[in-house]
Amino acid sequence: APGEEGVIKAKFDSRGRPKGEQRKTVFVDATTAPTQQHQLNFKVEIE
Repeated sequence: APGEEGVIKAKFDSRGRPKGEQRKTVFVDATTAPTQQHQLNFKVEIE
C-alpha cells in the first residue's frame, strides 16, 4: 500500500574481484500504476 516500508536484500560476492573500488547497480520495479523502475547505486572498497 502507498506509504508503507519494505526491505530490499542484495548480496555482493567480492571473491575473485580486484582490490579497489567496485560499483554495482540494483534495479527495483515498483508495483505502482504506472510501473516505475528505481535505480540503487552502490560503491564498495575491496581491501
